[in-house]
Amino acid sequence: MEKVLNRSELSHQGEGMFTCGEFATEADSVAHLDTLLDETGLFKTYKEVEGIYEFSHHYKKKTSPRIDRIIIPIREPLSRLVGAIGIECKASNLNIGKPFSQCMDYSTAVFRLYGKTVISVKLDFVFLWPLNLPGGVISSIASQNRVGGIYEYDNPGFRSLNFSFGSNTIIRYEFNSRNLKIHDSIQVFGKKKGSR
Repeated sequence: MEKVLNRSELSHQGEGMFTCGEFATEADSVAHLDTLLDETGLFKTYKEVEGIYEFSHHYKKKTSPRIDRIIIPIREPLSRLVGAIGIECKASNLNIGKPFSQCMDYSTAVFRLYGKTVISVKLDFVFLWPLNLPGGVISSIASQNRVGGIYEYDNPGFRSLNFSFGSNTIIRYEFNSRNLKIHDSIQVFGKKKGSR
């Protein structure tokens, strides 16, 4: 498995936006994310979760979603502020257009989590891994729809896992200090509807 190096910035090629990191395959990418999530100790992880779309546009095909990971916060204060978080995983250097649209579709689905009991959940946020979104228009659209990117920042002496909507990092876990930072407005992202 290849590890994310000191490069966490978004790849730009022409007009496109691409996933970041140094993962040759999706399997390498998913394995590294699982390691990071375990290391934080912040979440219970559910793998390859199937669901049903609660809403679908009339012109879309009727399909059933399957998301790579759903994570549930298990440590305060995060567990008091955020419910289920969905994560779609890809390899590095892929154009984000289709997977980002996929993430937006997942926000209209209900997923079934199996354990001692079966529960159905709606996702509070959906993120694409590994992705460091830029600011600007795409960041605004992402924030309004609660769809963003997760990336690892890895430099000597400082390493973090970041959940963000471009310029708004809503959750940052700093591995060296075991410090958790949560955006003050985490609960109000995407609340507006209609005219601005």
